[in-house]
Amino acid sequence: MELLADMQHIIFLILLALLWWLWLEVKRYRLEKTRQAIFAIRDDLFLRAREGAIDFDSDAYRLTRALLNGAIQYAERISLIRIMGVRRIMRKHGLEGLFASRMRAALDGLTKEQKRLILDCIEELDGVLISHMVRSSLPLMIIVEVARVFHIIGRLRAAARLGKTINNDLMMDGAFA
Repeated sequence: MELLADMQHIIFLILLALLWWLWLEVKRYRLEKTRQAIFAIRDDLFLRAREGAIDFDSDAYRLTRALLNGAIQYAERISLIRIMGVRRIMRKHGLEGLFASRMRAALDGLTKEQKRLILDCIEELDGVLISHMVRSSLPLMIIVEVARVFHIIGRLRAAARLGKTINNDLMMDGAFA
């Protein structure tokens, strides 16, 4: 009986180690996927600049390119806790709006289409980084997936109520009589 209990403990530890290894591989994959998505945003911005949509020497292009390059370089360090910590330090030292104010000034001299190009790149980067933060944090990933399940259940319930309402209305109108 003791041998069986020992074997169960060994199997449990092996499975736990296997799950941990799998989680590390998933994180590595997610990091590379995130970097590739950011490379794609940067490449698209470069191609649009090459086509003449925005000047390579404009401050907005250079700031956006620097933002994208920084996100590529430091993607493995991006986490919700670190972002909150950096924001707190920046706020403490009066640097919180520095990038935003520089970007606003850079956007002022652009056309509407150029502003949209830059803002679309930044918005797409935000989406990629949020997805990366959620999927590289086990607690956040669990919370988001549970919320997603409740959202789906809510939509299914709403669709069922709508179906009943439509069915009742059709029956009352005599459509199926």
